[in-house]
Amino acid sequence: MFPRFAAVSWLPDGSRIAVARGESAVDVYDAAALGVARHHVPMTGQTTDVAWSPVGDLLAIGDRGGDVVIASSTTWQVVRTVASPSLRDVASLSWSPDGRRLAAGYSGGAVVLYDSTTGAVPRTLGPLRQVNAVVWSPNGQVVAVTSLAFAVALGSSASGVPLGRSHPRCRLTCLGLSP
Repeated sequence: MFPRFAAVSWLPDGSRIAVARGESAVDVYDAAALGVARHHVPMTGQTTDVAWSPVGDLLAIGDRGGDVVIASSTTWQVVRTVASPSLRDVASLSWSPDGRRLAAGYSGGAVVLYDSTTGAVPRTLGPLRQVNAVVWSPNGQVVAVTSLAFAVALGSSASGVPLGRSHPRCRLTCLGLSP
């Protein structure tokens, strides 16, 4: 039987793959040789999602406790830990196209937009109902969210103001936007 993984993310240049094992670690593999993990990033909580920054110099890791860890992809040391805002598990992580902000969708019902250099919270989108996935628009001005309460919602990354939402016709667990 194969192990169950929580999430996977490609490095933007396609050379590495980060795998959140759903345990207390993330493994990073060379895409050309998937058999052996190249790096092992230990975590204190069960990992739920991973996301490479657009440049590939940072790896964001979410866990079941709601914490977000940002690790350097050159040293594999933790650069920053953002403590949970008491919103339960990190369900989804997504970097803004410029890499300056990180959206964290929480199963407790909100999307928090963190400043990736300071960890400050300039915006929160919500309240929402059990966020499943978040993704930035290519221009970085809108964050799309899927939730139990609706199929897709759009929110302004600048103001946090909702821009619209669809009715729940089906439960979506992932989301992507066209470049």
